[in-house]
Amino acid sequence: MERAEFDEAVATLANPGFDAKDAGAAWTAFAERRAAYATQLHALAAHFETRPARWLDDRSPVHALHG
Repeated sequence: MERAEFDEAVATLANPGFDAKDAGAAWTAFAERRAAYATQLHALAAHFETRPARWLDDRSPVHALHG
């Protein structure tokens, strides 16, 4: 997910009244947490032959690890 997409999601949530205190800090926290699990999520996507998750940096096609 690019920063602009993140900002769009924050704006979408803010529209009905969700409180988005600091989008910059939220983006930093999101990026750090995403980095912690992205590799494992890509491995699962490859195993189950699914598309990469939209919120990961690398949206390249996933190739099966088995069969």
